[in-house]
Amino acid sequence: MSQTDLHTALGQALEIENRGKAFYAEARDACRHTLGKKIFAHLVQEEDSHIARISEVYKLLKSGARWPENPRHPHPPTDTARLFDQLVQAQARHLKGKTDDLKALETAQTFELKNEQFYRDLSPQTRDRLAREFFERLAQEERGHYLLVTDTIAYLVAPEQWFAEKEKAHLDGA
Repeated sequence: MSQTDLHTALGQALEIENRGKAFYAEARDACRHTLGKKIFAHLVQEEDSHIARISEVYKLLKSGARWPENPRHPHPPTDTARLFDQLVQAQARHLKGKTDDLKALETAQTFELKNEQFYRDLSPQTRDRLAREFFERLAQEERGHYLLVTDTIAYLVAPEQWFAEKEKAHLDGA
């Protein structure tokens, strides 16, 4: 992948992340379920992190610098399973999600899956090891977001079933 192609890909990545952030902020503000609001607020923060990291690399490459050895990571990768469990435990009442909340989460699920594939597709296109690692790391983070949203949907659709499955997994040693 040429420098021009990398600039184009990073520009596309910034557009994707900014669109995602705008959607998540709107969904956070419209969501009526506390857990949904918290999930969307978390996703807004994650998109901000992606935007900062991609912008840093984009600016460096535009200035003629080489791909950075360690693009900034403002926070360690999120343990999405632990985060979700903490948010669920913080819920005072376990209510089923509203239809609009679920639709927004399903849209988020689609975004995250598409974004993961976008970064996975970029990774092998570059010969630069650092660029490949950068895109793979972003793809892994998008996968984590997808799993977080998927778990949220399962919880909001059927909280009792979600808890039963968690208890079974715990008893099975998973």
